[in-house]
Amino acid sequence: MSSRTFTQHPIASLRHLLSLTLPLTLSLFSSYLLNITDRFLLSRYGLSAFEACAAAGGLYFFFQMLSLRFVSTVQAFVGEAYGSKTYEKASSYTWQMIWFSLISPLLTVPLGLLIGTYFFKGSPIEQEALTYFKWMIFGIFLFSLEGTLCGFFSGIGDSKKIFKVHLLSHLFNIGLSIVLIFGIPSFIPPLGILGAALGTLIAKTISCLILFYDFYFNSKLKIFETKRALLIPKRFFRSIKLAFPRAIGQGMAILCWNFAAQILIRAGGTDLLSCSLGSTLHFALINDAIGIAVITISSYLIGSKQFNLFSKLFRSVAICLLFNAIILSIPLILFSSTLIKVFCLKELNLQELRILMNTCYWVWAGLVCSSIYYISFALISSLKDTWFYMIIQMLVSPLIYFIVFYLHNKSSWTPEYFWIAVAFHPLLPALIFFPRSFHKINKLRSLFLNPSNLNQTISQNIDQGYQA
Repeated sequence: MSSRTFTQHPIASLRHLLSLTLPLTLSLFSSYLLNITDRFLLSRYGLSAFEACAAAGGLYFFFQMLSLRFVSTVQAFVGEAYGSKTYEKASSYTWQMIWFSLISPLLTVPLGLLIGTYFFKGSPIEQEALTYFKWMIFGIFLFSLEGTLCGFFSGIGDSKKIFKVHLLSHLFNIGLSIVLIFGIPSFIPPLGILGAALGTLIAKTISCLILFYDFYFNSKLKIFETKRALLIPKRFFRSIKLAFPRAIGQGMAILCWNFAAQILIRAGGTDLLSCSLGSTLHFALINDAIGIAVITISSYLIGSKQFNLFSKLFRSVAICLLFNAIILSIPLILFSSTLIKVFCLKELNLQELRILMNTCYWVWAGLVCSSIYYISFALISSLKDTWFYMIIQMLVSPLIYFIVFYLHNKSSWTPEYFWIAVAFHPLLPALIFFPRSFHKINKLRSLFLNPSNLNQTISQNIDQGYQA
């Protein structure tokens, strides 16, 4: 397989970044469209079903991202192996995470059922939320399996394939959701929130089958030796070792967010409605796409020792982030009242309308701030500096809960305060990750330009290993 994916445009240029980002954006947009369609359909089925899906989706997202953060390290391995032309390693590390995905339910299912039962206990939407959450937690391995295969194709720069498969499965999912949520008279009973869960799991199964078939049987991937389905303990545990702190760090961030959101969920009323609407509109699709593309390009630059191109990559990223802020402002600021009407069929008084419109504004601010965080996270990931990432997240993430808890007990509390805290919280770790990443990149560049320093560093590491 040639490297044309990385040479079609100048490496790290804006066109190169966009060529990887746009298909991923479209893919993630179709995923978000699927998510928002399910919630739109459930809002028509019943307001409690919509609120239950939003609440359960927030907690399920914790387990989903925990699994995905484990397997997404494969993208850095693939990108680096592709850049260094050690193609066999790319598929080998992919297989390690395929096996991990298949055995992961042994841990995620019992843990998920235990936490879910406690999390929704006593809330106004307890039964419906538990129904959705329990079904989705049993299918959690499908998301990590799909994430592994997408990580491989993204790592070799074939993001168009991901978009095509996702678009097909998501369109199928939307059709299934309509049928299963509302049913077909005299044929299929209306299943409501259960139908939304089943539609998602069936479509996700089809997506995994298509991606795996192409990974295993595509003759163009012969150079990667993708049929060598070997579980190699050394590579498996190396992947887990690098992924563990990343997964724990991200899991900590999402878990703290969920416990902060639980304050609004248990309060019910306008607080619950603001939480449901805000979490539905918090679509970080462009943020995710740019972050994935930056991991791919950064890993490739590290593997190919082209450190001088990082400054070019940063300029391209800055332009993309500006476009990101402008694009997100269109639905969330210019058409916020329209979005509110889509999901809230009941008559809103002036205070409720003001709260929900402010929710939209602060969600936009949060997405802009998180886009900056995603770039810092992408650089840390491509450098495999995962333990440092975990330590910072463990220190910073709990702040969101304590801030919301404090504000909620103030007499001046309104739900917008939650989204203000959510908006600016991602900037804290970003201010730490960026200097760390720049320092490590400059260090790698100097080592590459001065081989004597590199040999000295290797000798020091060997000596430290003997001492250990």
